[in-house]
Amino acid sequence: PEDKMSEPIFVGVDGGGTKTNVVVVKGTTSLGEATSKSTNWNSVGDAAAFENLKEGIETALKNASVEKEQVLGICLGMAGVDRPADKEKLEKSVRQILTQDSLKIRISNDAEIACASGTNGVLQGMCMISGTGHITMGWNNGVNYRLAGWGPLLGDQGSGYDIGLVTLRHVTAAHDRGIETTLKQKVLEELKLDAAQDLIPWAYGGDKPEWAKFAALAKVTTKLSIEGDKECQEIIEEISECLFDNFDALYKKAGFSGKVDLVLAGGNFEHLQGEHSLTGKLSAKILAKYPETNIGHPKVGSAFAAALLIMKDQQ
Repeated sequence: PEDKMSEPIFVGVDGGGTKTNVVVVKGTTSLGEATSKSTNWNSVGDAAAFENLKEGIETALKNASVEKEQVLGICLGMAGVDRPADKEKLEKSVRQILTQDSLKIRISNDAEIACASGTNGVLQGMCMISGTGHITMGWNNGVNYRLAGWGPLLGDQGSGYDIGLVTLRHVTAAHDRGIETTLKQKVLEELKLDAAQDLIPWAYGGDKPEWAKFAALAKVTTKLSIEGDKECQEIIEEISECLFDNFDALYKKAGFSGKVDLVLAGGNFEHLQGEHSLTGKLSAKILAKYPETNIGHPKVGSAFAAALLIMKDQQ
C-alpha cells in the first residue's frame, strides 16, 4: 500500500451565508480545521468574502501543520455560487490564496456538499437544505436538478429566513390586535427588545438587510411548536407544506421512481427533532406519498464532504 505520508492532501470548504468551515483532509482523516465569517459576497461584499476565505483556508492549514504547496486539490461548496461567472470569480480568488499551478479546484454549491455529507461523497438522490436560505436539489444518473434557492427576495419559502419572517408577521399582527402571545414574548426576549415597536429599528437598521438575523428566529418558533404552542405549530405546518411541494416537484422533474435517498441538511432540519419539528412534519408528508424514501441527515460535516468530492475526482 501507498505510504501514508505521501497520501494527497485535500481542502474542503463549506461557505454558508453566516459562517465558513474549512477542513484539511488526508485519506479519511481530518488534519485540522477552522471557521471564519461568511464568504458569500452577496451577503458581505467581495472584499470581506475574500478576506474571510483567505483567513479560513490559512488558519485550517496552520492548524493542520500543512504548507500551502502540499495541497493537491480544494473543493468549495458555496451558497450563491452557481453561475459560470461566479465560479470563475471564486476560482480566481482561490488561486490568489493557493498559488501552485498543479492545484485542482472543484466548485460546488452548498446543496451538493450537503448531499455528499449524507452519502459519503456519492451524488445520487436528493438533498433539501433549510438553513438561512433554502434549496432542493437532486442527482439522478449524473444529471443535476434544482428547485428554489432564489434568495430571500425572490422566494425562499422553507428557509430559516422565511420562518423568521412569518414569525415576525405573526408577532406584529398579534400586537396590532392587542393579543398577548407566547411567541411575541419569546421573540422579544430572544432579541432583547422591550416592546414590539422596537422591531422596526431592529429590522430596518443597518446599511443592508441581514437575512441571517431573521433566520435566527426560526429556532424560537420550532422549539415552541415542539413544546405544543398551537400558533407555532401552524407556522411550521405551513413551511413544511412549501417544502413538501418542492420535494414532490423535484422528484418528478428528476424522473425518480421508487426508492430515493433524501438528505435533510441545515440548522432547521438538524437541530430540533420531534413530530412538530420541521423535520417531523416534512418527513410525515413525504413518507405518506413516497413511502420508499430513505430520509437521513448528514453523517459528516459539509466541509469534510467537500474534501471527499475533490478526492473522488482525483481517484
